[in-house]
Amino acid sequence: MKKVKIIITLILVFLLFYLRLSVRLINTPSEDEIAEIAGFKSIKYLIIDYLPRIPGGSPGGYLIVYPLNKISPNNILFLGLPGLISHFLVFLIIPKSISKLKIIKPEYNFLVSSITRLFFVLDPTLVYQSMEIRPYAFLPLYWIISIFLVSRLIKIDKYKNKSLIKYILFSILLTVFFVWHFYVLIMFLSIYFFIKMRSIEKFSFQSLLPKSIIPIFSSIILASPFWIYFSQGKGAAPYNTFGWLHVVIAQIYAIDKGSQKGIIWQNWLYFFLIVLIITLILYTFLSYLLQRRNLKGIEYLVNFIYINSVLVVLPIIVIILLDISAKYMFLYRQFVWIAIPFYISTGILVARIINNRLKKESND
Repeated sequence: MKKVKIIITLILVFLLFYLRLSVRLINTPSEDEIAEIAGFKSIKYLIIDYLPRIPGGSPGGYLIVYPLNKISPNNILFLGLPGLISHFLVFLIIPKSISKLKIIKPEYNFLVSSITRLFFVLDPTLVYQSMEIRPYAFLPLYWIISIFLVSRLIKIDKYKNKSLIKYILFSILLTVFFVWHFYVLIMFLSIYFFIKMRSIEKFSFQSLLPKSIIPIFSSIILASPFWIYFSQGKGAAPYNTFGWLHVVIAQIYAIDKGSQKGIIWQNWLYFFLIVLIITLILYTFLSYLLQRRNLKGIEYLVNFIYINSVLVVLPIIVIILLDISAKYMFLYRQFVWIAIPFYISTGILVARIINNRLKKESND
């Protein structure tokens, strides 16, 4: 069994690198990528002139790529390596991050992780975006990092002797993390709410307002001046936010990628997987209706709904509201990290179906 797991993992790793490198090699830089590279004239120009001028110019992704452009200027493949490495790190950490969320039994971790990894590897938007010289390439990694930071912060609440210095250090760490990219705050808070609500055994004032809230609020206050500075967006034109919905649909299903080449067969395979997800949801729902006395049947549906409500739908709603207020485009690339919890929840449905099948065969 261990050899099978290794083989499956290696195949997925090969596909991850092959798909992302091959797509990068046959695509010329987009206008946005060219503009970003042009902003790497100097660190002073990047921070003072370029980032405050563009809409939502979070510094994190730019600071990662900037030194590489100094080593090998305008080398598209080289500048795309940080994004590729970040996706590989996400791939590696997916099993551990699922464990941190505490939503499945340990014996199902490999199955759910493998399904999540499969979708993550084949997702056409993630394939194209991984080596794109844009800050969006790092969003999945930020989401994974947020899980570990939230878990650690909540763990401090459980200590009998809560150290003030730990909360102060966490405030500093979160401030840097929140400034790194604007969407990190949305990721962090949705994950915090998700884990915290699942860990509450008995409702009380302390459970609703734990001390871990303090470093979060203090970090938001400390990060606010940086957000204001980097979100001036002087060069941004007003957009019809909902006028871009057709682009969002095209990005999610990736059937029409326009100028983005090299992912035709992945498009259709991914579309097939999306249809499979819908089928699994319907199957689970119908199974519960046919076996209403089986409370475990509804448990999986509740988990699926809860995961997607808090970690998928909620961030999308927040970003829609931000785009409307800023008169900016509403695009899938802004919230692409929500694909990971969606794939995790799908893996849980598959694990449930397989588990039920095995139990039924053993009973027979």
